[in-house]
Amino acid sequence: MRRIAAQPQAGRLADDQTEIARSSIEDRVRRLENAPLAGAKILRAISLEDGIQTAIPHGMGRKVRPYLSPPATPSATGRIEDQTGLSSDYPPSQYIILEANGFGATILVDAILVPM
Repeated sequence: MRRIAAQPQAGRLADDQTEIARSSIEDRVRRLENAPLAGAKILRAISLEDGIQTAIPHGMGRKVRPYLSPPATPSATGRIEDQTGLSSDYPPSQYIILEANGFGATILVDAILVPM
């Protein structure tokens, strides 16, 4: 006697345990794709001169939010301001503009750029 196996449904595997594994992997991949940092970019050793606006190309093709590390170089206490979007010369979809103030010297920072 010959037995004909049931055809799996589209997008579904024949074996229940295999289907559970496939579904679990698909769910995990979907969660990773939707994670806030999935499209993030890291820029290392950005040099910022004190009191100067610095345009930094990021090439992400959309506006980003920069998250900065503390300065890597010894310096006085100061602040770094995000000036992105204040100049029409540098579109936010291609550049971030940062300005360091109060450090008294050039500083180095790292940045994580998160798409908005």
